[in-house]
Amino acid sequence: MKNPDDFNVKNVYAYKSSKDLKNYYNDWAKEYDKYTQDVNYILAHHVAKVASDFMPDETVTVLDIGCGTGIVGEKLFTYKPKSLIDGVDLSIEMINIAKLKIGYNNFYCQDLTLENKYIKEKYEFIISAGTFTLGHLGPEQLIESLDFLKINGKAIFSVKADHYENEKFYTALQLCVEKGIIENLEIKEINSYNSDYKALSKIITFTKI
Repeated sequence: MKNPDDFNVKNVYAYKSSKDLKNYYNDWAKEYDKYTQDVNYILAHHVAKVASDFMPDETVTVLDIGCGTGIVGEKLFTYKPKSLIDGVDLSIEMINIAKLKIGYNNFYCQDLTLENKYIKEKYEFIISAGTFTLGHLGPEQLIESLDFLKINGKAIFSVKADHYENEKFYTALQLCVEKGIIENLEIKEINSYNSDYKALSKIITFTKI
């Protein structure tokens, strides 16, 4: 079985600009789903399952941050087929793949590190798998994403474990708890791959107050 090192995936963590990152994912888009299968990358499935456990069976609105090729949204839709899922991603080519999958309604091609925000919808759930990682999004963007969430809405995010520690995600989240912005903060750690290859991620859930 192959692992991420066989594909030099660590290169993506070294990018310093959104433009370079966007170009990387645009080039990778058509092969990305095959890659996840080849290396047994299951983080998106973990996030989808955790999210589904919080969701009722009736219609709910969901924003998938860093939706990529739509793996997490498609999986979530199998659990909750009444959910209305929108996706936002930096890469238009990744979005074009996601458009071919079930579960999604609207897409935004947007760089969430920039100040100009085009998303006006307020969602009952926001989810994200694999986007809060090295060279991608940090705690500042996680906190800013609360703008997309309704009061009493639920957030379910994954954060790469070393990125979580190095960028002090916990400090930022605890400050939000202390300020009365979020509650019911829970954090657990899982392996992102269903293999001996170790790449730990935190799955973070909380409610917006």
